[in-house]
Amino acid sequence: MTAAAEWVKLWTVRSTWWCLASSLVLMGSCAFLLANDFAYDLEHPDEQSVRDTVATTQSIVEPAAASVSLAQFAVIALAMLVITAEYSSGTIRATLRAVPVRGRVLLAKAAVAAAVTFAAGLVLAAAGLAAARLGLRDYAVVDAGDAVAVALRIAAYLALIAVFSVGMGAALRSAVGTLSAVLVLLVGLSMVVPEPASHYLPGVAGSMFVADGDVGAALILVAWTGAVLAAGYAVLRGRDACPRAGSAATGPHSPPRELLAVELAQRDALQKFLPAVLVEAEHRATVVLAVAHLDGGGVAARLHTVTVVVAARALAPRVRQQDLSHILRGLLAWRTRS
Repeated sequence: MTAAAEWVKLWTVRSTWWCLASSLVLMGSCAFLLANDFAYDLEHPDEQSVRDTVATTQSIVEPAAASVSLAQFAVIALAMLVITAEYSSGTIRATLRAVPVRGRVLLAKAAVAAAVTFAAGLVLAAAGLAAARLGLRDYAVVDAGDAVAVALRIAAYLALIAVFSVGMGAALRSAVGTLSAVLVLLVGLSMVVPEPASHYLPGVAGSMFVADGDVGAALILVAWTGAVLAAGYAVLRGRDACPRAGSAATGPHSPPRELLAVELAQRDALQKFLPAVLVEAEHRATVVLAVAHLDGGGVAARLHTVTVVVAARALAPRVRQQDLSHILRGLLAWRTRS
């Protein structure tokens, strides 16, 4: 249920599509430019004062693998928004109220981000290989086995980086802070840390894995990803979601004060609160799941609430958000009278 809700939330925002489209453009254009530059150097040797290589051909794998370092920025943006967008909008409170086990929430977000970016990585790899073949022209070396291998490595690398970004987002809870920290670890430190110490950084290890299939580098990247995800879980479990200024922490499993106040309020207050939630929330699935937890009545009232939730979830894919708000208010009014 949690993974399914996260899947719905991911695909109901435009930023997902923009990030995927941007990564495709970056991957294809970078691979083509790198390949075309190699071909141009071979065709115009007089314009090159110094040749970096004496090779007269190049595998299409090389430009595609090198292009990941640019395309990954769009993937990082996609992955971090899986969790930081909920903190910025406040919908994380409804998510954690619907699923109180915070580890399940984080694992669901990480799993969905990994699955989407792995599939996207395969598409990006195919686009990069095709663009490299086009740019190299007659100087291209095509090996199907190498192409498949690098495509799988690119997809695996992007999936790990996505989980890395989700963990960092859970730890920092800020889009700007998460993006800055991830870029420093992946790019910035590799420029200042000398070799061989830099080989243990996630960015360098990831590049070595994508380019050469280095198993040791892959294990280093997995270790970094696991450590950052564990840090994100520790922060998510130990701190309130979106605490207000001046409020004290209530513990890892305490419900947010705003939702607790609504739960203890009269039902007419709930009816006034629900439309505001529907207007503010980006994801209808989260709000619908949260309705079941906003009822302070007895067993009969909770059964009516379940009826409302089932009806709303059945209608949600087929109606507009504004119409869904009216339907839910009507069902809640019927529940109160019954």
